[in-house]
Amino acid sequence: MTVLVAVALVIGGVLQERRPAVAELETTPPSIQSSSPPIQSSSPEGTQPPLNAREVKVIAALGTLGITGQRAQLPFNEASIWADFGSGRHLFVTAYPLSTVDRNYTVIDERQVARILVQHVQRASGAISSRFECSGDEYWVAGADPPGFPNIDVFVERLVSVVCSP
Repeated sequence: MTVLVAVALVIGGVLQERRPAVAELETTPPSIQSSSPPIQSSSPEGTQPPLNAREVKVIAALGTLGITGQRAQLPFNEASIWADFGSGRHLFVTAYPLSTVDRNYTVIDERQVARILVQHVQRASGAISSRFECSGDEYWVAGADPPGFPNIDVFVERLVSVVCSP
């Protein structure tokens, strides 16, 4: 019986020591929590790799236009950047090396912006995006009209002027 009581006290002490650490995990301040899409890390420590050159270029271009962009998913050789405008409104800008995106889409219309061909394209799913090519990359833009821009087309025109400038 004495051994049983001693084991219970030791286990109780270990549980008591662990309880504050568990409480800390359960009370993460809401300001630290994010509404961004979950990013799956490929490293064992859970750290993300540094941004690649395409990600840096797109995030910097968005910043020039007054929009905060962040990585939407871990890249392979592309950039998938996301901006949250609140109230469920989001913008996605993706950049790929030329000739890596499948051509399973329909061109709805196209226009020239600063000598760059910008197309409205529709995938079989019905999703409509704007796409353009410059500097060896292909850019896709979809989502909500960014704040400060009357519509997505005006935003895309400004993005082209930033991303495709020499």
